[in-house]
Amino acid sequence: MQENQIDHLFQQGFSLHQQGRLEEAQVIYESILKLQASHFNALQLLGVIFLEKKQFIHSINLITKALQIQDNQAPCYYNLGSAQQGLQQYEEAIARYDKAVAINQEFAKAHHDRGVALQELQRLEEAITSYENAIAIQGSYPEASWNLSLCQLQVGNFHAGWRGYEWRWKNSEISKTAGLRNLKQKLWLGAESLQGKTILLHAEQGFGDTIQFCRFTRLVSQLGAKVILEVQPSLVSLLQNLEGVSKVIARGDPIPECDYQCPLMSLPLALNTDLNNIPGVPKKFITCC
Repeated sequence: MQENQIDHLFQQGFSLHQQGRLEEAQVIYESILKLQASHFNALQLLGVIFLEKKQFIHSINLITKALQIQDNQAPCYYNLGSAQQGLQQYEEAIARYDKAVAINQEFAKAHHDRGVALQELQRLEEAITSYENAIAIQGSYPEASWNLSLCQLQVGNFHAGWRGYEWRWKNSEISKTAGLRNLKQKLWLGAESLQGKTILLHAEQGFGDTIQFCRFTRLVSQLGAKVILEVQPSLVSLLQNLEGVSKVIARGDPIPECDYQCPLMSLPLALNTDLNNIPGVPKKFITCC
């Protein structure tokens, strides 16, 4: 088959790949490799397909072969790192991300995923640097900002960590899990006085998060607010006598008239929480990471 015919076949496969028709694209890439085993793009993109299908070993084998043909391709090193990270080979993944960044210092995604791998290894300060580099390159980067906040909280930088935790609402995957709400009441994050006001504090994410963070409701009531607490239906009976709460309602019930609203996991930010004032924790148990 002539070179231009192989090129035409590749364009067909690439078009199918872009449309998300992975199985059809895979067939074409594999047919190209039978004709030309050293076809760089067919090798690396077939590796990407196996990466997308979470068949990480196949992906590693193919991308490695591609890099033996062209070894200066930052996306290939990034994809190789992603496959190794999929196998929890974090040290190897970091080395591949480092190679990608060495070739292209503006590769924000490689900086970010390097941070994820470092975070898995509990190398938190290094992870923070990677996330900050990714944000500096890309600007608005919700995933990096969210992961950065988690690292900051782990190392005890509560001021920056809780502020950055608000990026969960900009992260499409996290916001689905957190349960982003579209409420008419104004969001309260500590700026306005609550004296004589009514505030709705509402649960987000899982049961454990609700139970852990409902301890902050007492502090809100001490600011002079009448507190309405909205939680998952199965937790209403458990929390109905919670100190500082005027009324507990189930998610899905009609919401009483309120002046403000705040998600439970935004309360540490609104209340300027740090290691010295976490409610319900004796000081002798509070240590920095």
